[in-house]
Amino acid sequence: MIARKYLYLIALAREKHFGRAAEACHVSASTLSAAIRDIESELGVTIVERGQQFSGLTPEGEQLLASVRPVVEALQVDILAALSPAEQARFLALAHKALGLD
Repeated sequence: MIARKYLYLIALAREKHFGRAAEACHVSASTLSAAIRDIESELGVTIVERGQQFSGLTPEGEQLLASVRPVVEALQVDILAALSPAEQARFLALAHKALGLD
């Protein structure tokens, strides 16, 4: 799901740490990192400064974050309509943590 990748980006920007962002999203750090790399590959730009640890978002990453945050929030309603009750609960928990609403 494309929206999930952007939830991971939002969580990473908030947590400023791959491991904590992954934990908040209930995925492994490698899953979160792979999703971020997928976004970068799809867009053809680097959105995360990487070193031995998370170093922040690039200017392009900051622009992307500002663009996707309101879209992801709006999509939650549409996504929920297509999910089973169990999937809705999991998605809402993930979305709230990723968006910092918990």
